[in-house]
Amino acid sequence: MDNYEQYIPYIAVAEGKKRVLGNLQIYIKLLKKFELRQVITNLIECIEKNSHNEVIRQSHMLKGTASNLSLIALYEILNEVEGHAKSGQEVGTFTAALRTTMEETEKSIAAFIEEAE
Repeated sequence: MDNYEQYIPYIAVAEGKKRVLGNLQIYIKLLKKFELRQVITNLIECIEKNSHNEVIRQSHMLKGTASNLSLIALYEILNEVEGHAKSGQEVGTFTAALRTTMEETEKSIAAFIEEAE
């Protein structure tokens, strides 16, 4: 399969594949190991508890992981959460967008893996 554009804006497969020197199987393995639902749920819990420093820490860490896996939409929303948290702005308004992005990213990952394997 070479037409990866169908997974954008959630996964930039071609970019992710380049990050692992073109090894599609390694990229798939990394996507499978990423516990997206768990880490986003943890971040949302921190937001709901107003754990400001933990929101900054987790959103920064997850943003890096999303970037490394080329999960575009997830990276973008995490970048916004981190930026708002660092500047002392309200981040509670992001919980719905985080859930939606998580669900859509999960669907895209599952569809990509199913097609690639």
